[in-house]
Amino acid sequence: MHIYIINLDRSAGRMDFMREQCEALSLDFERVPAVDGKAIDPGTLKRHGLMPGATACFMSHRLAWQRLISSPHQRALILEDDAELLPSLAELIHEDGWFPQQADVVRVEATGQKQLLSMDAIALSGERVLRRLHSDSWGCAGYIITRSAAERLLDITEDFTEAVDLVVFGHDFVRDAVIYQMAPAPLKQKSMFQEEATGAFRSTIDAERFDANKRKIQAPKSGIAQKLKRELLRPFRQARAFYRRIKGIERFKFDRVTFG
Repeated sequence: MHIYIINLDRSAGRMDFMREQCEALSLDFERVPAVDGKAIDPGTLKRHGLMPGATACFMSHRLAWQRLISSPHQRALILEDDAELLPSLAELIHEDGWFPQQADVVRVEATGQKQLLSMDAIALSGERVLRRLHSDSWGCAGYIITRSAAERLLDITEDFTEAVDLVVFGHDFVRDAVIYQMAPAPLKQKSMFQEEATGAFRSTIDAERFDANKRKIQAPKSGIAQKLKRELLRPFRQARAFYRRIKGIERFKFDRVTFG
């Protein structure tokens, strides 16, 4: 499976970190130069309604999706440059016959947050499973995406107004696409955990996400219109989920995916 690593030109230390991990695991990769939030013009920032870091992050992921659909690959692993990889990830990348035919996206990242996941799981090696994702959540440090899903996301995000993870793993796309969460997850983002987000791993693409007064992360900021839309639709989504539960269409519960 092909790997794209999103990395800012001025974050050489992070690239060294990723290169060392990939070389140790015999993983080949292609670097995608990230968009620098400091270089985005005010008009573009106003159009998207996000902070510079979140805008740059989204634009960088779009570049990675464009690389995928311009390549001969059917799917690829997208990594941000502060992803900590476990050796077990290499096995999944070297032999990807496990990837579900119906899947659009498989998240391989543990974010530390609770997510609404299907209780029906697809067994992988050892204790690792895939569970269908049913709720929005943040974190885009590591996910496998198909070229068809990348094409769809590029089509619907030209005028994005939310952070990239609240689109890829947001209610609208989660509802329409087939997205799985790997559990336990063989990857975590160092800058998502404040005790590890120091030095080179103090987030450069998503610097706005930390609340310095709390030992947790904040959800990415999104446009006012999108927030209003999400809140207005929330009761209908909850009713839909309740209906599916009582009808036994699908069993699911909130779980926190571990790193391991």
